[in-house]
Amino acid sequence: MTIKEFMYRHYVIGMFKGLDGRLYEILAPAPDYHFDKKSVQNDNVYEYRFNVLETSHKPYLDVYDKRCNGHFTFRMSNDDFIKAGGRIRVLKNGINKNKMNWNDDDFEICNKSFNELFSKLKPSQTIFIEEVGDVIKTFGILDMKLDDISLKANCLNFE
Repeated sequence: MTIKEFMYRHYVIGMFKGLDGRLYEILAPAPDYHFDKKSVQNDNVYEYRFNVLETSHKPYLDVYDKRCNGHFTFRMSNDDFIKAGGRIRVLKNGINKNKMNWNDDDFEICNKSFNELFSKLKPSQTIFIEEVGDVIKTFGILDMKLDDISLKANCLNFE
């Protein structure tokens, strides 16, 4: 028997236009961790959208399954998004390149919460994220926080 040492998570790299007219890049985590790289590659079936719930008027990052005609799968608050390693960057003012020519230096970290970014988003509106790439991140089991709600309870199971 061996203890699993690593877990993997799929992240989509996407772009969206904010309500302020600026262009944003997002690194959005898939809902689950996996124990092997082969399984995590199956998580490229998700698409991401920002929505506001009618009941709470709070913005969330919602995850939909492309295989099931955009069936709702998972919802992330700003705190869950940050805890899962998500990040948002904004295109610097004055950058006028074609989107195929952007590089890391063209963006700066956006330190605004979902509430700040989407305070004027109405429940009837949706901000779609255009996927432009993806990445798989590796996590050491012993380095992960045990209070991470997206970490499955069986993460330390033996083989």
